Amino acid sequence: MICQIKSDLLQLIQQEISYTTADELMTVLNKQIARYTSTSDLVIYYNQAEFSHSKNASSIPANIQKDIQQTQDISMLLEWKNDAHTLRGVAFTVTTLDKIALRGILFSSTGHHLLFMQNIKISFVIFVLILSGIGSILGYLSVRSTLKPLQKVQALANKITGEKLNLRLELTDIPIELQSVVEGINQMLAKLNDEFQRLSAFSSDLAHEFRTPINNMLTQTQVTLSQKRENKQYIDILSSNAEELERLARTISDMLFLAKNENGQYIKEKQLVNLSQEITALFAFFEFVAEEKQVKLLLKGSGELYGNALMLRRAISNLLSNALQYANRQSDIVVEIQEQEQQLILSVYNQGETIPAEDLPHLFNRFYRVEKSRTRQSAKDNGTGLGLAITKSIVNAHNGEVSIISDKTGTKITMSFCKA
Repeated sequence: MICQIKSDLLQLIQQEISYTTADELMTVLNKQIARYTSTSDLVIYYNQAEFSHSKNASSIPANIQKDIQQTQDISMLLEWKNDAHTLRGVAFTVTTLDKIALRGILFSSTGHHLLFMQNIKISFVIFVLILSGIGSILGYLSVRSTLKPLQKVQALANKITGEKLNLRLELTDIPIELQSVVEGINQMLAKLNDEFQRLSAFSSDLAHEFRTPINNMLTQTQVTLSQKRENKQYIDILSSNAEELERLARTISDMLFLAKNENGQYIKEKQLVNLSQEITALFAFFEFVAEEKQVKLLLKGSGELYGNALMLRRAISNLLSNALQYANRQSDIVVEIQEQEQQLILSVYNQGETIPAEDLPHLFNRFYRVEKSRTRQSAKDNGTGLGLAITKSIVNAHNGEVSIISDKTGTKITMSFCKA
């Protein structure tokens, strides 16, 4: 702007100086100064006269005026205070071709700048508040829309009880981000329902297993006490009751074993177990039962497994006992050990009646019997109905798997263990 003032003033003076007096020139300059002062103030000194278009011209300090009078043809920045405002300006000199020197100052107050910045600040605060309000409303609507499916999930979850574990959460209208969560909840409900059904069946079976022998003993005892009997009759009845009590004691012991084993309380002590030696010892234990049924016990292969010797022996014993019970007379029971690079497989095979395919998946459940009436085949059938369940629990505790196949040639139960 200073350059423009210099150019205009030079042109004006060169036009006027040749045919006007000093007073007339001052009048012309006063009229022209107004063109340059909108937000700024302009004061020009010529021949000790002052041309101004400024209400603040009188506020220029004497020392500033002195500096202006002495300035050369260069710009000089100035600053001074007037009341509560700070004024800033630039002093300049314009020299005509006729060596006429015009000295001036273009200055302005910072007040309007401060006011402008204050207005900008207020406008910015208002804008931020409005933007925050709009953002809050949009955020509320967005969260409400997002939580709506969760509210449906919560409403359905509140309906799920022990009697309604078959209910499932629908994936309809569920956001993609939450579908995996809903699927996980449905899977959890399916597992809970399965476990609840198994627990209900177990409780029912347990009540049946205990109720029948207890009722038998109670009835037998009441009949015995109804009249006097010979000592031999009392001995026979007490012996029969003792057998039932022993079976109940074994059932309770097996249940406690299952509960503790599933909580990892029996697998603490491990060692390298020679399976062929353990099986040979079990053959000697079951030799009398095998001879009575004219069954041969055969062992194929050998191998070692790192685990709990007592538990592994009990698992194999349960399989041998089960095989002897259901094997055909004059047949073979074959125990085979296959030691592979990463796995050890132990199987027990017996020739006997085919187990129905629909029963195979349930044989390792507690108290499950193929005979739906749950009556024992003979007096020698003293099983608790927990043998195969215990075997599976022991195998699982050793990070193994157990499976069973049955066809017209016989039944084979296989235990697979990792050798790691």
